[in-house]
Amino acid sequence: MGLPPYFDKAALSAASLLANFSADRFKQTLEDHVVAIELGKGSACFEARVASELTVNLLARLYPRLIIRSRGRRDAHADSLCRLATQINPSVTLETDRAKATLSLGFGQLKSKGGLVSVGSDGWIARISSRSSLGFSQSQNPFGAAAAACVGVANVFRATFADQLTRPQLDTETALSTLDFTPATSVSRNPTIADTKIAATSLVGIGAIGNATVWALARSSVSGELHVFDPEAVELHNGQRYVLVTPLDRQKSKVSLASVALSESSLLAVPHADRWNAVESESARELVAAAVDSAQARREIQATLPKAVINAWTQPLDVGVSWHEFLDGPCMCCLYMPEEKSRNEDSIIAEAIGLGGQEMLVRVLLRNNSPVGTDLIKQISAAKGVPIDDLLAFQDRPLRTFYQEVVCGGALLANTGSVPVDVPAAFQSAFAGVLLGASIVSHAAKLGVPARKKAVFNLLAPLGSEFLVPLAKHPSGRCICQDADFRLAYARLHANGLTAG
Repeated sequence: MGLPPYFDKAALSAASLLANFSADRFKQTLEDHVVAIELGKGSACFEARVASELTVNLLARLYPRLIIRSRGRRDAHADSLCRLATQINPSVTLETDRAKATLSLGFGQLKSKGGLVSVGSDGWIARISSRSSLGFSQSQNPFGAAAAACVGVANVFRATFADQLTRPQLDTETALSTLDFTPATSVSRNPTIADTKIAATSLVGIGAIGNATVWALARSSVSGELHVFDPEAVELHNGQRYVLVTPLDRQKSKVSLASVALSESSLLAVPHADRWNAVESESARELVAAAVDSAQARREIQATLPKAVINAWTQPLDVGVSWHEFLDGPCMCCLYMPEEKSRNEDSIIAEAIGLGGQEMLVRVLLRNNSPVGTDLIKQISAAKGVPIDDLLAFQDRPLRTFYQEVVCGGALLANTGSVPVDVPAAFQSAFAGVLLGASIVSHAAKLGVPARKKAVFNLLAPLGSEFLVPLAKHPSGRCICQDADFRLAYARLHANGLTAG
């Protein structure tokens, strides 16, 4: 039995989610639990396969012991899920004795209620129940099934760490539409996504959220082009919550990973191993899906005046998606207007790695995406008291990547408290990414999105029934969407149906 190779990053995430956190206690709790994935009647259809595959993908990144079986036995689908778990965590223990299970998730109709929580879906609709087993429809829409998987894993997490969470109760009977982000009923819209074509769309950021967006889109039937933007390569700790990543993917370009994931779908990835650059992306500014990790990056995207923006985000206690048009409603900047003067990134990183007073050097390295190099490693080693041999393995990393892995990832330098760390759980990031993918498709199919609202979900508690929150332009009147010059530039850029200038 072995914990995943990204355990340190998972522990860092748990530290921000759980009360009275202790790394030793966290490790022992995970080792004590065996999570069973029970595949019942109807679990061979497309939606059920999507749900069970994403469930195993997420669980294997955290739990070292799993049981995967189909109606009491192993079959081809169960075997494929076992292989997936082993690819993600080569040290995972695949138990065979159902009596060892401490937690379980059920897929399809089972003679019993299916375990701790049953996962089901119907097209756009995700279903979760801790009372009865659920089924799946025969659609080719992956979004309800993928969202249900994320909520199912969230329920397992709540049950695992119930004594360290404020509201660890399970979801009793929940049905959520990933189309309009409301509780689903018998009259909820549930249109097909067949023949939907994505055009002039960019996904900016292939991190944890962007990984899940690509994962879901790759399993949809939509066609067209998707421009993907990210300058970074995969690091080992990314595997904690990147659903496209296995330990073998270290140092692969994130955009190439997205391209490979989409290669067997009808959707063509157009990779850009760079940060968002609207000048180079004039053909892809109809819609920008933002899956970036900072308020500054979101403001920079909005300032390039895409026609429409979908924004996905995670915070320690909630995740969500918001939809933005520039002239009529609040733009993305309205949600991320700085309320007070904040420290620059170069200052934060310089302090964290022991280079206080050398902010200009740090700024140049960040701007040029330059590697840390041996000389800087020597300075960091002396300043932070870390053996230089431990740091030399990171000398070829760009400085931002070095900071994310060594400080935020907790690899060698402890976070001092002056540098904020926000590391969501894998199921939180994946849920946000699935919802972002659903919104990209609904936009392309002209199915509409909630106007002037954002959808907010807390997966660390039962979902509830109210997810949509009204939005308005920033009350200060200082946002760019309220500036006459920006508004004129936007109108000219998108006049006569143009999506680029």
